[in-house]
Amino acid sequence: MKKKVLSFVAAIFVAFSFTGCNDTDESVVGYASEDLLGIWEMVSCVYSGSSSVTSKGITNESIYRGVFKNISSNLIVLHNPNEIKVEGSYDIDLTYSILGGVSQKKTAFFTDISNTVDWSLRGDILTMSGVSFSLDIPIDMGTIPETGTNISQDFIVEELTDSKLRIQTYSEKCIEASGVSSKIKTNMILEFIR
Repeated sequence: MKKKVLSFVAAIFVAFSFTGCNDTDESVVGYASEDLLGIWEMVSCVYSGSSSVTSKGITNESIYRGVFKNISSNLIVLHNPNEIKVEGSYDIDLTYSILGGVSQKKTAFFTDISNTVDWSLRGDILTMSGVSFSLDIPIDMGTIPETGTNISQDFIVEELTDSKLRIQTYSEKCIEASGVSSKIKTNMILEFIR
């Protein structure tokens, strides 16, 4: 079975648990908020992870990897108010294996994506909040409830130049609903140009 979890945007904004560095950490790279402003074209997005789902005492595990294809999606980063408008479309080629079995593939299509989120930047941590999208990620047993709105997501800004933005985020999320316990781990890397 598959479960409805996060789309590109939701995956971006799901309650990923990244710990930001404190102000006294000299390893923090400082980026200026002004450097983010403008239109960024997504050129790459890859995510991978694993899930473990327990229902009625039986645990099933899966691994997955999603690669965005046919990308026609932009982030429009605005200031005052600090908003990011996400718009466009893309396909996701998803490869997954349940219980160590044979890898399976599927393609999901996302069109007419349009959403606005709030953002802030502190050092090399870009925080976005306020989204509600979903994506199919295969995990066996039960149903994971839709992700809600007003979710906050932290990203590490790995590279920010005049022409390139690369961000990464990691999530470890536990969900319990209707007697089903799910643990989902996801790592996502996104690249943009302008």
